[in-house]
Amino acid sequence: MRHRLVTVSSHLRPGRATPSPYSQAGRLKGTTMRAPTIAAIVFAAAVTPAAAWTHTRPLTPGAAALIADAADRSSIIESLLQALERTDVVVYVSDQDNRSASMPQACLRWLSAAGGLRYVLVQIAPWQTMPLERIAWLGHELQHALEIAQAPDVRDADGVARLYRRIGWEEGHNHFESDAARRIGDLVRDELAGFTLPFELITSPEGPRPVRD
Repeated sequence: MRHRLVTVSSHLRPGRATPSPYSQAGRLKGTTMRAPTIAAIVFAAAVTPAAAWTHTRPLTPGAAALIADAADRSSIIESLLQALERTDVVVYVSDQDNRSASMPQACLRWLSAAGGLRYVLVQIAPWQTMPLERIAWLGHELQHALEIAQAPDVRDADGVARLYRRIGWEEGHNHFESDAARRIGDLVRDELAGFTLPFELITSPEGPRPVRD
């Protein structure tokens, strides 16, 4: 049986000096949800120091530091983390750079749905970009997690691909993106650069909405 692997990843795009993530759905032989894989993720989460967020779970000390630093520096990231607490989506975060050569520097992978929860994995490369850019990537990936959370019909990787054909677009074969996630990444970069951001975050695929005076 062949199963779809869905990720969210980062590549350069015209008009920005910094990378912007997109969703990638590829075909792999065999399931990506084998029991040893899930067991390893659960074990890693168990041995990582407890964080303030129950629905965003670091798998490594580096990922825990990234999440804490991002929440401290960015009100947007903090809002995303708070929003995820009110969903049935659990986001594991890792900074282990075990990606293949074809994988991007930041990605979100669908894991599974079990016990009334849905699980995804965010991987962010630790060495290939500046720390503040990794915070922007985290915001981008968390927005994708919220997009999945807002679609209760998404129960597997094929469902993720259908979602992004509906709310985003396909940049290439099985490669997807959404405007909302791009806007979140750009807003986080602007916030970290010291710009005032008059917006309120809404937890929908439309992403941030400007505050009306």
